[in-house]
Amino acid sequence: MSTPQSPLVLTSLAVVIATFATLIASGCGLVGPSAEITAGSCEGSPYEKDMDTGSSEPETTFGATADGDDIVIAIDNLTANCCPSPGADIVIDGANIAVDFQDVTSDEACNCMCVMDFEIVVPGVGPGSYTIDLDYNGGDLDTLEVTVP
Repeated sequence: MSTPQSPLVLTSLAVVIATFATLIASGCGLVGPSAEITAGSCEGSPYEKDMDTGSSEPETTFGATADGDDIVIAIDNLTANCCPSPGADIVIDGANIAVDFQDVTSDEACNCMCVMDFEIVVPGVGPGSYTIDLDYNGGDLDTLEVTVP
């Protein structure tokens, strides 16, 4: 016994598959699980006063460097969850790279905040000049430029 297939369902499915194939063929695709993301250890509470500046918020800095065909994005002194399970949605569209970084991607979040460093490695981008739009939990952090030789 076979189930009748609606032409609308089959057409919609074909459009989705064609769109996905076009995105992959054009170099616009997700670099999901292959991106390596590491978290440093807790460097202290974000609520403590800095002895140098008197500020309770440490200065967060960002950088991007080339390492062979990889791009290494450094996020230093970010106020994040004490129990990070970092992840990132990374979309490469030609010379533009969109990175939406998350400090917690699992159900293991703690009820505390900490200052820590993160490193995101975007593998195998190849030679060229790239503009990176770095977001944190959906909000803009910085725009970085890097050249991979």
